[in-house]
Amino acid sequence: MTPEIEQRFDEAILRVLDRNPSQFGLGATTLQVQVMEFGFTVRDPAEVLRRLEYMADPRIGFVAEISRTANKAVRTWKITAAGTDDLRSRGF
Repeated sequence: MTPEIEQRFDEAILRVLDRNPSQFGLGATTLQVQVMEFGFTVRDPAEVLRRLEYMADPRIGFVAEISRTANKAVRTWKITAAGTDDLRSRGF
């Protein structure tokens, strides 16, 4: 992906996470399906996971992984206040 497409992809992920009211967050596979609404066809949920891990980096902090005690194999993510602020600054 070019940097511009990565930025749009990250924005699509943030928009999906922003509209998720659940306290449990969303996993990479769910996000893989839901970003199709924004024109992205992702063949591998690992690609979504890479972007989530990038946005979770403390220098960026747009998403946070939700710790789950029941099943640690299932990784889920929520948008942070910084991620919400970033979306709002872009007009979403």
